[in-house]
Amino acid sequence: MKVLRGRLSLATKELKNHVPVADVDKKWLDLPYVWELIVEPLRLECQPKLACGSGRSLKAIAYSFQRYVLWGCLTYSPPRRQQELRELKMALECPVKRPVDVPPDGLYQPLPTGRNRDRNYAYLYRTPDGRWFKDVTLESYKTGETYGHQDLEIPNVQFPDGRCFYDYLETWLYGYYKMPDGSWRSCGGTFNPGEHKVGRLWPGRLQFDPVGEFVFVRHNGTPFAEDSMASYISNAAHALTGQRLTPHLLRDIFATHFLDNAASDSDIASLAYGMGHSPQILRASYDRRSPVQKHRPIQLAVMELVQKSLHPDSTSD
Repeated sequence: MKVLRGRLSLATKELKNHVPVADVDKKWLDLPYVWELIVEPLRLECQPKLACGSGRSLKAIAYSFQRYVLWGCLTYSPPRRQQELRELKMALECPVKRPVDVPPDGLYQPLPTGRNRDRNYAYLYRTPDGRWFKDVTLESYKTGETYGHQDLEIPNVQFPDGRCFYDYLETWLYGYYKMPDGSWRSCGGTFNPGEHKVGRLWPGRLQFDPVGEFVFVRHNGTPFAEDSMASYISNAAHALTGQRLTPHLLRDIFATHFLDNAASDSDIASLAYGMGHSPQILRASYDRRSPVQKHRPIQLAVMELVQKSLHPDSTSD
């Protein structure tokens, strides 16, 4: 055991200075470009028709919604390990008695009634006030023993065209209506079909005839494997940018962006909590800043002091 511990300690030290075999520059995008060049184009792709006016197949439409929602879950909040999204579930049953705080026409997506017996998976649920959360038990993620049970809210990003992220999430989960003008409307909690003239209801996730409770599924309804989900995510990035971003690389991109932009210690601590790590691990394992980037903040601070010493009587506006 002493020999093994010594080997492990040596390997850990070497890992800190390890140069990746793959050229990260061929995969890397700065965080703002991830949203601009990948996530937003994937959102705009979620349409029943092509730009030329031709209709798309139902599976192609469902494929677009799932791919965008998956990328949204990865980038609108600190990215978690892909295993968590790969194994994310939703309850397929509701309690017999409707909660009193849910409006008569309101959407309610509960946690499963047997949640205490199924704690090895994160579950997606919606609160009566309309917010979506991931219920992450300590058994369902790698660092759970350290950080315990987490309730992680999914941000409802608002878009300039009047839609929001929940429109897409609920469309993927429950389906959508084709409107007379050819557009789509979610049949989730943001839309009451009884008050609008709508066409036929089309499925989202159910289009793939999913097996079980998994939120994200392959086109044949089976759960994603580790390699298949990684390829699903990186192929979308490569098709749009030529860069093969992976779920793990997105974690590096997030950490590097906030560290390079002088985020406060409290923000870094919050980022680490959201990613399921300590600030120390985040800095040691996910910081991909170059030596120049790491040196820049202190160099700027020193130069500012030098200038003040050379011009002690000058005052700033």
